[in-house]
Amino acid sequence: MADDVERKVLSGMREYFASRGKTKFLTTFDKEFGTSGSKTYSKISKGASELMNHFVKGEGTQFVSAWETNIPGNVLEQDQTCRKLDYSCQIYFAVYHLRHGSEPQDAECRAALEVFQHFVQNRGKQMGEFEEFLPFFALPYIPDPKQHKPFQHIFTDGWDTDLKARLQNFLRAVLPDKSEPMLVRLVKNVDENGDVPDAKEVAAMEQRLVEMEERALRYFRQYYVTVNDFQWVLQVAADLAKTLQESINGRKVTEEEVAGLCARIVGKHRLKFNQEAARPLTAVDVLQQSMREMRDSDQPPVPFPSLDYDEIKKQLFVMDEVEAALLFQALRLRLTQAPAGEQRDCVLGALIQSDIFGCAEPGRYQDHVQQALKSSTPELQESAARFLNALASLRAGTASLAQVMVLLSVAYAGCQLGGFPT
Repeated sequence: MADDVERKVLSGMREYFASRGKTKFLTTFDKEFGTSGSKTYSKISKGASELMNHFVKGEGTQFVSAWETNIPGNVLEQDQTCRKLDYSCQIYFAVYHLRHGSEPQDAECRAALEVFQHFVQNRGKQMGEFEEFLPFFALPYIPDPKQHKPFQHIFTDGWDTDLKARLQNFLRAVLPDKSEPMLVRLVKNVDENGDVPDAKEVAAMEQRLVEMEERALRYFRQYYVTVNDFQWVLQVAADLAKTLQESINGRKVTEEEVAGLCARIVGKHRLKFNQEAARPLTAVDVLQQSMREMRDSDQPPVPFPSLDYDEIKKQLFVMDEVEAALLFQALRLRLTQAPAGEQRDCVLGALIQSDIFGCAEPGRYQDHVQQALKSSTPELQESAARFLNALASLRAGTASLAQVMVLLSVAYAGCQLGGFPT
């Protein structure tokens, strides 16, 4: 009886630390206690089990669908191990039927290789940076991959077994079983003395978390306000320096000019001067007053209304060239006239997310945008080019446009010919 209790306790301890990923501790634990507590915590989630079933059965389409559904987006895009494993699984499904007795000319083998060809031309093309995957870009074009020496190792049982083990380990790490270990369940339940966890303490911590999140959001907003204020001050300093230089060169500068300069760049409201004051206001007084009014005004800027960019892209196909030119002009003014800072970033982010220049993938829409840049109608060509130039003047816009070398080539050619505004 005592041995049975001890075995359950050790098993529960090992299960708990395994669920928390304490591999070094488990190594020492197994050395100290032997096999008495070595019940392996190897559960995986329902989604991981579904992926393994599709893998074993060679169901490539279902596997890809489950893979994109269950694996978190940040892991799919940023984790190098995940990207390599994804590519290896695509190779596995491409030759699955060949490994199980089918001939290269069979329809199912050709279909699997066509799916792999589509994969390497789209989602898998970035894997060309890894030397180990470069030979497989030619796999869809080999008549009989079994007879091709660079591919013979993927038809061995060892490669199949190793890939399956790596996939299981990855899924166990990324999609662990959400059921709680035995020790956690025991603590949550009533212990031997009948005590229960302190619910008030948990509630207090949750309340503190909410308050800290609200405080962080408030500081984040204040940061953007500070950045905008700093930019305004720099503009004021530059314009005042220019005005001072003109004054040194002999041009008389009035207080009204300085006041208008400060009101236009720094102040959010028109400055009012007391013309009846005994001492006229100096430039420093004007600047201090405008900065003071700017600090006193705590009203947030009115956000730009959102647009249906999908509908805008559809209309570009059907409207005439004059209307398309006006639409490009309106989109450019929406971007350039948005206040610098958070609002302009929001407008820019919406334009990039909607793929207004067709940068994400080639197709009819991207071709249509290129035709607009090369249009024989000067109004449309100039309006589209000015919009592209405004988007490219911002860092995020430049990064988005850099995805399409063809689009940049058209714009560059237009600049060389003098057809586009620079």
